Amino acid sequence: AIVLNNLYKKTPLQTTFSGNFLALMGAGTVPQRFTLRSALDCFLDFRFETLRRQTAFQLNKVASRAHIVDGLIKSLESVDMVIQTIRSAPDQNAAREALMDEKKGLGLSKVQADAVLRLQLGQL
Repeated sequence: AIVLNNLYKKTPLQTTFSGNFLALMGAGTVPQRFTLRSALDCFLDFRFETLRRQTAFQLNKVASRAHIVDGLIKSLESVDMVIQTIRSAPDQNAAREALMDEKKGLGLSKVQADAVLRLQLGQL
């Protein structure tokens, strides 16, 4: 205990300083005083929420891409029918509707049909 007290007294092993944690919390504009613990808790809550939103955004982006790729796979499985449907359609809207038709076409969604129509024939 004597050695520890000497270390505290003669070295910077234990340093005390004061801090004023004043910040705006939430939607209010009134400054609020925080303890070190509450400031760290608020920061961690903020970071967790930020990471959750980033992950949700990335998941949504990947799910959207997977939906399009699923439509492209469907169109590749019956590529001859897709080419015939696109060539026999008078315009792009009619081709989209034909690809989206459950009975005659592939039953693609609008996003999937647009992705198929954007492809060049060589990519099919």
